[in-house]
Amino acid sequence: MTRGARDAGASALEFAIIAAIVVVAASVIGAVIFNIVQTKSEQLDSCANQPIGSAECAP
Repeated sequence: MTRGARDAGASALEFAIIAAIVVVAASVIGAVIFNIVQTKSEQLDSCANQPIGSAECAP
């Protein structure tokens, strides 16, 4: 095996590891954003039928 072939294998492995890290990071960020949006949506839904200025729906 020549040095070039070993380097190419290492490059492929490094690329796979970096891609996996990016996918995990994107998944975590997506989950955090989803939870924030879901929480705000639930707050809006619970306040939809409350009178204006009620204590439960104060900002």
